[in-house]
Amino acid sequence: MKTHAARGPRRWPTPSTSTRTRPWRRSSGSSSGTFGGKQDLYLAALGRYRDRFSRPAFRALAEDPRGLPAVAAFFAALVDARCTGEYAGWGCLVAHAHAGAEHATPEVRALLDHHHDELRDALHAALRTARDLGRLAPAADPGTTADVLALLAYGVNLRSRAGADAATLRTTTDATLAAITA
Repeated sequence: MKTHAARGPRRWPTPSTSTRTRPWRRSSGSSSGTFGGKQDLYLAALGRYRDRFSRPAFRALAEDPRGLPAVAAFFAALVDARCTGEYAGWGCLVAHAHAGAEHATPEVRALLDHHHDELRDALHAALRTARDLGRLAPAADPGTTADVLALLAYGVNLRSRAGADAATLRTTTDATLAAITA
């Protein structure tokens, strides 16, 4: 079973701080001294994850001039990231934070809400482009559809952690995109 310093053992419950810091040969106390406590460490990890992984993907999606093909590429990359490679089956740190008790603090909740807004805004931008190119189904409102697609992204993250295979997830994302394509 693989381990990852920021996320702990694959498909196991959320690890303790000592489990997270063991690969670095640090004690949980040294991490607490650096970050100010378990909650601050968690918030720093979420912020780094957002900055390193989410924001670049969202920016690329929002700026892509292709519209729906960009959305399809976003979901294909998401499924690939969640189902293949070193971190397959781990899901998404942000999706786990939404579902776990960690979201109870105002700071984490604010970060998660902002992350969701960034995802939704990137999808909305791509869908407006698709509409402008005449490729979005007339009944598909870009704003509402962006909300639905954001929820689909969270579903891909959660289902991949539960063991859903890439083919099943691709079938679902492809069918969703076909439903909104003109």
